[in-house]
Amino acid sequence: MKKLVYLIPATLVIACSGPAEPKTEESKTEAKEVAQACTYSYDNSATTVMWEAYKFTERAAVGGKMDSVEVSGFSPSDTAAKVLEGASFTIYTDGVNSNNSDRDMKIKKHFFGKLKMPSKITGKVLSTGDQDYGKATVELTINEQTKNLEMDYSISPEGRFKMEGKLDISLFNGLAAVNALNEVCKELHTGEDGVSKLWPDFKISVVSDLEKTCL
Repeated sequence: MKKLVYLIPATLVIACSGPAEPKTEESKTEAKEVAQACTYSYDNSATTVMWEAYKFTERAAVGGKMDSVEVSGFSPSDTAAKVLEGASFTIYTDGVNSNNSDRDMKIKKHFFGKLKMPSKITGKVLSTGDQDYGKATVELTINEQTKNLEMDYSISPEGRFKMEGKLDISLFNGLAAVNALNEVCKELHTGEDGVSKLWPDFKISVVSDLEKTCL
């Protein structure tokens, strides 16, 4: 986030302000305590998990979200980025929602249905940074394969937490599921070049409004 710095003429500062009082050690301690007086906590109802898949050779995006997600093991923290560190989650595949019921049925049956453990994706947030932006490491288990995924995260001053990354299903031995879905949607996935294509990589985004409590 860019910060704007305003320059004030020195004569105006001298005319409108008295001599600055030096900060004592006590005042510095009080300021530090005020800065640490807020805690952040996670609200499952304020969280959205979104996905973006790609079809056609030119990678046209098709997006949606997962309506059924459970998160556990999170703890309130005075650092917003640390709220989800160590938290475990389960994404239930029956909650896939692309705003197209026919497409959703095909995704459930022909994509998730071809995976081992087809009803859910599980994972854990292994680590985050301690600043308002950085990298997070997330452990994912899909198709009975467990891999670590690096994701970018950012936190707004209002407490909106956003995490985003790329997921390549081929790393989870999931190409058979991609091919199965592409076969049943062959015409819908055929672009102007006559090629039917469903890409194996996806964009994953998680957005949550953290609860902020200040004493």
